[in-house]
Amino acid sequence: MYEFPLDEAAGLLGAEPPRLEPLGETTYYPSYGEDSILAVPRGVVEYLLEGGGWLADAARGRGKVVMVLVDALGLSTLWLHRGRAGRLLSAREAWVLSSVAPTSTATVLASVVTGLAPAAHGVSGYRIYLKEIGSLVKTFEMRHPGGEGGGPIALPEGFQLIRGETVFERLAAAGVEAVSLVNKHYSESTYTKELVRGSSVVEHSQLSDLVANTVAAVRGMERGLAYVYWGGVDSASHDYGFDSPQVGEAVGLADWMVGRLVDELSGEALILVFADHGHITRGSVHVVGSCSGCLAPPYGERRFLYLLSRGDCVLEVENAVKVDRGSYARLFGGEPGGDVAERFGDCVYVMERDEVALYPYKGETVEDVMKGFHGGLTLGELLVPLLAF
Repeated sequence: MYEFPLDEAAGLLGAEPPRLEPLGETTYYPSYGEDSILAVPRGVVEYLLEGGGWLADAARGRGKVVMVLVDALGLSTLWLHRGRAGRLLSAREAWVLSSVAPTSTATVLASVVTGLAPAAHGVSGYRIYLKEIGSLVKTFEMRHPGGEGGGPIALPEGFQLIRGETVFERLAAAGVEAVSLVNKHYSESTYTKELVRGSSVVEHSQLSDLVANTVAAVRGMERGLAYVYWGGVDSASHDYGFDSPQVGEAVGLADWMVGRLVDELSGEALILVFADHGHITRGSVHVVGSCSGCLAPPYGERRFLYLLSRGDCVLEVENAVKVDRGSYARLFGGEPGGDVAERFGDCVYVMERDEVALYPYKGETVEDVMKGFHGGLTLGELLVPLLAF
C-alpha cells in the first residue's frame, strides 16, 4: 500500500491536514466539523447570501463563485503527480479537508450539493438498499446490481433519493442564480436530476465545451454559483491505478482546465477547486458471500460493505474493521434514521489498507476487478485539497 507523506503533501499547499480519529489500523473516522468538505457548500451559501463567512477573504468581493469538483483528485494523487499540477498549485489559498463516509462519489456529491452529512441526505453509497422497493439498486443508474440491459427500475411516486434542500434551491429561493454544468450522457438520470435540483442545467460532452460553456454561463450571470464536475482523473484511476502515468496525464488535463477557467473568470468569480475523494491501487481481493440471516447481499462499496441483518451481522472477510450502529453517528455525521435507515444497514465492514472485497453480483471473478478503488477510509481516500483562486 502506498503511504504518502501527509505533512509534506499538506505543506505543498501551505495547509494543515485534519487530525482524524483512528478507526482501525489504517482507517479513520471522517471529520464533519470545520475541516470537513461540508464546509465548502455551507461557506459558498453564506458568502453569496450574506457576504460573509470563512470564504469572504478569499472571494475579495467578487459576486460569483465557481465550484469545480475534480473527481478523485485527492491529496495523495495531487502530491504524487505534482509535476503535472503547476496551475493547481498556484492557488492563492489552500486547505486540506476531510471527505465523508463512505468516500463514494455518489455519497460525497450529495454532501457537496446539500451541505449535509450522509446520515441526513441518505445516499449511502454506489449500491444502496431501497426499502421502497425492497431491493438493491446501483445509485447512478437506478438498476439492479446484477441486471444486464433494460431500463431503470420503476420507482414509487414521490420517491426522493437525496434528502434535504440543495444549495441551488436555497440560492434560488433568495433570487441568486445557480447553474450546473452536466455531462449530457448523464443529464437524464434520477441521480443527476436530484443532484442539481434548483439550478439551470448546461450540458457538455467533453472537456473543451465544459470549459467554454462554464465561461459563457458565468459571464451571463450577475451574481451566483456555477457548479462544475469533471471525472477524468477518477476514470483513469479506476482503470490504471492512481499512481500510474495515465493518471498523471489526467491530472495534467485537470490542471489545464483549471488554468483556463482562472484565466477567463478569476477577475469576476471566486474559483474553488476540490475533490470528492482520493484513491488506492488495489491490493488483495477477497471474495465474500452473504451473511447468515441477511435480508440482502452486501452492498455499498467494495471497500465499505453494509449488511442488513436481523441476526448477528457477521461477514466472513479478512482485513476489515466492523462498525456497529452504536458508532454510526461518528461515522456518518449523525444517526441515519427514519425511512433511510435501511440504506445504511445494521453494520458496516470497512476494508483496511488496500484490500478489496468482491461480492459477485454478476458472477465476476477476481480478474474482473478494477485496478483502482475508493470508498474506504484510509487517509489517501479521505483527504482532499481545496484550492481558491
